[in-house]
Amino acid sequence: MLLDATHMRVMESDRSFPSEAQASAAALAFSKLVTRAGKTLTGGPTGGLL
Repeated sequence: MLLDATHMRVMESDRSFPSEAQASAAALAFSKLVTRAGKTLTGGPTGGLL
């Protein structure tokens, strides 16, 4: 589940993970990709996110 800054649900995955740790790792990797994409679109600095 992806939450915004106010902890409201933004999106929920239809994929399940064997453990909460794996789900958290996948969510972190996804958030880093979104951050990098956002910086690319806005012309911000890149590098070192993954």
